[in-house]
Amino acid sequence: MPTLETPSVDLAIRSYGTEPEWDRHAFAQLVLPLSGTVQLEIEGRQGRLDPLHGALVAPGAWHTQVSHDANRSFILDIDGSAMEHDALARLAERPFTPLGPAVRKLVEFMELMASASAVARPLLQGWVPLLLDALALETPQPRSRLAALLARWRRGRACPGRPPRWPASPTSVSAACTPCSARNWT
Repeated sequence: MPTLETPSVDLAIRSYGTEPEWDRHAFAQLVLPLSGTVQLEIEGRQGRLDPLHGALVAPGAWHTQVSHDANRSFILDIDGSAMEHDALARLAERPFTPLGPAVRKLVEFMELMASASAVARPLLQGWVPLLLDALALETPQPRSRLAALLARWRRGRACPGRPPRWPASPTSVSAACTPCSARNWT
């Protein structure tokens, strides 16, 4: 049976304070907040991290972080060979990212395991590929009535020269977007 190559990884839980300290290293760091907020700067780009937003610090990138509230984050150190993975390559271009539901569940699972005892290397080696695959998926966007209405309006289904009539209920979405000839505008 073939074995999957898993990058060398280390996992730590860290908290950050109010004093910024610049750092850089030869490995990548995936920052996955568990609680609180952290302000992170990576090579001049700034972002606010919280349990719904994480970041990737690429190998060799100068970075610093500060926080003015209680915070805890998973810091996943990943050797540079893993940068070819789709998720890490995409995050290297846009290091700040929303964390979708699948990623959040994987982080919650590892937080639960880490709170019980030290995380065993085989568990970590199995978790990292799942986490990277979940990060590689497009971040799901919630569907809303407004998004559906705007999409139909942009496709030209609203009357030219008139603003769209915003529906008051779900059943009126279709009626608000019908062509002019089928609607009485008085």
